[in-house]
Amino acid sequence: MSAGEIQQVTWAVENSQAAKIQKDSLDAKRAAVIGVAAGETKLIAEVIISVEEKQFALKKEIRLTILEKDALIVKATFETAPAEIAINETGTIIVAVDTGVIENVIWAIEGDAAVLEAETGSVEGVLAAKKVGEVTVSATVTVISGGKKATDTVEKTVKVTPIAYGIGKTITVKADAGESDWFAVALDEAIRVKKTDIVEAVISMKIGAADTQTTSMQVVLSPVADTGNPWAVQQNAILRNTGTVAGKAVFTRDDAKFTSNYIEVKTVAVHKNAAISGDAAVTIEKLLLTPTDEVAVSLKAPAGVEIGTPGTIIAEVDDGYVLEWKSATDQIATVRADESDQTKAIVTGVKAGVAEIQLIIKTKEGKVAKEESVTFNVSEAYKNKEMKLDLGTAQFEAGIPQTVKEGGTVTGYDVTEQVGAIAFPLPHELAAGDKIQVIVKGEFKNGSTGFRVYVGTGGSNGQVTDNKKWVRGSEGAFTSDPIELITTGKCTHVCVRQPNQVIIKEVIVKYI
Repeated sequence: MSAGEIQQVTWAVENSQAAKIQKDSLDAKRAAVIGVAAGETKLIAEVIISVEEKQFALKKEIRLTILEKDALIVKATFETAPAEIAINETGTIIVAVDTGVIENVIWAIEGDAAVLEAETGSVEGVLAAKKVGEVTVSATVTVISGGKKATDTVEKTVKVTPIAYGIGKTITVKADAGESDWFAVALDEAIRVKKTDIVEAVISMKIGAADTQTTSMQVVLSPVADTGNPWAVQQNAILRNTGTVAGKAVFTRDDAKFTSNYIEVKTVAVHKNAAISGDAAVTIEKLLLTPTDEVAVSLKAPAGVEIGTPGTIIAEVDDGYVLEWKSATDQIATVRADESDQTKAIVTGVKAGVAEIQLIIKTKEGKVAKEESVTFNVSEAYKNKEMKLDLGTAQFEAGIPQTVKEGGTVTGYDVTEQVGAIAFPLPHELAAGDKIQVIVKGEFKNGSTGFRVYVGTGGSNGQVTDNKKWVRGSEGAFTSDPIELITTGKCTHVCVRQPNQVIIKEVIVKYI
């Protein structure tokens, strides 16, 4: 043996009434088994092995059937059987024998990673994979030949693997790329991912022509289809791995972006974590999806409600559950289930404050499967009223404009050199699907190219509107047309993007 030298072998049988064993006098590794009577027994070998002057004891057992003299002997095999099968797929298993006519077949399965559909007596079964793991399938076959019967059992272990999608897409990451540069590629077909799935990627990397196992990249999966704007692809990514190296990467869900139970992944984007010696080729070989038993739930709630004005919370939950709604802050907001749809809850603000609404998800038997909650602000009426934002609370990105003040109060920003973004905090947070109207007042200088307006989470990052509006004009004072923006996620700021040669004097918003 390559792993060591056999020092001693002790042979034995469990049932000496069925068989006896004789050790080979010339070779301790060999023994002869002699049948005594029909029956079952175990053949046992206890071995002492020496490895580098250390001794180890091993024990091996096999089951042995002793047949009557001239008994019919049959050997069963699986003519067709998968070695592995992916979740949600099926595989056919067919049993065969080397002699006689099959009289009966009894099927069995151990393990819960798959289920077996096979009728007693049938030589064929169908294995349906359910979750990652292993199952052992066995078929006990009875045959008849020449008036004699014989039985044999054959078994096979089948591995259940994640759902695999072949990708085969390579992204080139430039060595001279800047800190904010991302590179993206579109998938040939969108892949539908459930919020509770475990998502992995099999990835290979090269620097020049050489494989690399240590180069670290950020890899994200996104529902954005336009690879012409890699920054937007990564900004809206639903799954991220911030320290990807060659091999298998496990992604983390971004709950702020994964707002539904199911989202289609359409693109992959990559960003280098540190300097690289040459251009890197990052190949996404496969995506692996493993469904879990976790209950998937997504809540869509208003960012805020006005006192006395009802609002609606919508729950997206796996089928087959009973939903109960409860307010943890009855003094601030009440809640009741919609009479015709348990996935909807009607909330009513009672007084100003932060309200918390709880969703209890139960099985039909009444067992709690999961609990979720959502918070929102309750305030005095503010919708359909124009509100002037406080310019003095603005945040800046990629440059700081000159501040215009009157009596210590900020009254504007004079932008001579282009600034990345000016972000003005909103008085009330916005949720996905909310609408807001924005008016900007100021003065264009000679040579101004204007600016864009959107709402987001601050700066040029977190842009979550489904439209961006330009404000342009000739030299002189201006008041923009009302700009209507629709959110696709949480928003806390109005952003003026890349202004230059302009003075911003007022930003007015109206929630609609």
